Formats: sequence, C-alpha cells, structure tokens
Amino acid sequence: MTRTSELRDLETRMAERRLRGARIWSQAPRRQWEALTPEQPFRSPLRWLAALLLSTALILGVAAAVVLVPPGLDCRAQSERGFFAGDSISACYARGVATRFAELDGRLRRIILRSGQ
Repeated sequence: MTRTSELRDLETRMAERRLRGARIWSQAPRRQWEALTPEQPFRSPLRWLAALLLSTALILGVAAAVVLVPPGLDCRAQSERGFFAGDSISACYARGVATRFAELDGRLRRIILRSGQ
C-alpha cells in the first residue's frame, strides 16, 4: 500500500503539465500558434483576394445552377415525349432560360418596388 505522502495531488500534476505544455508550445514555430490580430485577418496579402474570388465563384455557380438547370431538365423530358414541328432541344433550352431570366427580373423588380412601402 502506498503512503499518502507518496501520492501527488492534483495541483502538482497540473503544474507539471502546464510546464511541460509551455515548453513544447514555445518550441513550435511562431507562425503556427500566433493568433491573428483584427487588423490582419489574413496571413498573406493575397489571401483576401483568393477568398473574395472563391466566394464570388460560389455565389455565381449556385445562381447559374438555379437559372440553367431546370430548363435543361424540362427540355430533356420534352425531348423524350417529342417536340413540335420545327422545334429543337436548343430552341427549347433557350426559351426556358429566357423565361427563367424574365421571372427573376420580375421578382427583383417587385421586391424593389415594394421595398419603399
């Protein structure tokens, strides 16, 4: 059986762990653990540009998918049933995209006109 004086208490263990952790942490390169300041949110001067381009590409990609995919699916279903005389899948697709853009324009106009009320 161990004597009580041989057991280390929690405070001693935590102090040893803090010392060991501080030693390991301070040996790490400064860039890895240095916190970013609010004045410098990006580490590299060009990372903000990359973040801006990535955000813009993501928004434009989602918008394009919302506008362009549904007419393509509708025209594919129409091509399985058959087109009218003189109609083609490209004409169907162009007509569908034009309709989607017209609906989007109308919705944006209604939102802008109602915003003043």
